[in-house]
Amino acid sequence: MKRAAWVAVTVAAAVALVLLMSRRGGSSDDPAPAVSSKPPPAERPGPAPQLGPAPVPAAIDDAVIAQVLDEELVAVASGVTIAELGADDAKPCAGRPVWLRARLEGDTGEGRLVSRWIWASEQRLSMQPGATARFTAQAPGRYPIRFQVVRSIEGKRIGVLAERTLELDVVDCGSGPPPLRVEAKVMGGRANFTALAAVPTRGGYRWEFGDGEDQASDGPSVRHDYPILELRDREQRSYRVAVEVAGADGTLLRATSSVILYGQVSPPRPPAIAAELGDATWDEAGRRWQRRLEVDNRERPVITWERGERHTLHDGDRVASRNLTVAELLTIIENRAAGGLVATVTVTAAETGPGVRRITDRLFGHDAAGEEASLTWVPWDRDDFDPDPVPPVAPRR
Repeated sequence: MKRAAWVAVTVAAAVALVLLMSRRGGSSDDPAPAVSSKPPPAERPGPAPQLGPAPVPAAIDDAVIAQVLDEELVAVASGVTIAELGADDAKPCAGRPVWLRARLEGDTGEGRLVSRWIWASEQRLSMQPGATARFTAQAPGRYPIRFQVVRSIEGKRIGVLAERTLELDVVDCGSGPPPLRVEAKVMGGRANFTALAAVPTRGGYRWEFGDGEDQASDGPSVRHDYPILELRDREQRSYRVAVEVAGADGTLLRATSSVILYGQVSPPRPPAIAAELGDATWDEAGRRWQRRLEVDNRERPVITWERGERHTLHDGDRVASRNLTVAELLTIIENRAAGGLVATVTVTAAETGPGVRRITDRLFGHDAAGEEASLTWVPWDRDDFDPDPVPPVAPRR
């Protein structure tokens, strides 16, 4: 399943919800209306009756999700568990956004796991990816929100590794902006928070950062450092932040928000054997393309290069291969330590005739420990030449 499949989507009722008509009709309690398959009587011609959109059932279960998203959900064994599922505010206000959050435990390093939130609102099924999601309910009520950890098995078969439902109670807080909200700016593990009050306040602020630390401040802004170094590569962790301050009338104001930290991606480890290929140059005298190749053995025991191969890809995906000696494949200029070298790679004009798309070279050998070693490079590719992959024409004298 491509990552784009989990980008926040809203499945239109006119398309997806018609799939649910056989399951539920105009309300969660009424049966689906019967629809006659007979045409209108001849004496009363007119357009065939159209089915209106059916509301999404309030209870979003796996069968509904699978039907609307055209998936086959399959429960699979997994070490992943949903340790925590909640929202910034236990009773969020209608019309105001709230952050949903989940915390996973267990083997979260399994390949290609996708977390997603799914809920029904306004006769639609909405989905957002990630361990956190922004949710806004336009009316008070109880909203069941499904959280799943899934991965693609094959095609539309989706393996469900873990899932839970969050029952969110949304209340009517009246119109207008909230009396207090939190603005967060995060860079790395450092977060700057500001409490923004829409009403007069008095006294200091009390902060909770969601990691067990709290702090009092005289002003509305604070800074807090989170333990980002504890996170593994690409690991995501959310923290619930809360602030309290007294209003001018003595009423206690409280606001919450979420911050998300991401584990720093370690730079890729350089390969043990590195090859650098220079730009192609045309040798007019010999009618051939030449490129400089530099090979360095950075970590492995001494390598002895034993043979080479050249593979020519033609239009129509036909491949022609040749076995070559090292001397036939490379013209060695300099031998370096541990099997490194500087050489010239040559491709003749005859090898790049019509219909040739790409030439790929491979070098094979063994290191002093007996382990195989290999290198691959592309000395010639049609796409590298613009407008046409033809040798330059020497001017007439």
